[in-house]
Amino acid sequence: MMTLNRRFHKAYQRTRDANFSLEGWWALISLVKLRAS
Repeated sequence: MMTLNRRFHKAYQRTRDANFSLEGWWALISLVKLRAS
């Protein structure tokens, strides 16, 4: 959860700038899935 909080500002900036690319997000998604299981 702490990782998500640290990256929230980056996600907000990407959305504000209309940058919806998934580059760099696959590692975060896999980390969250790994910790959830």
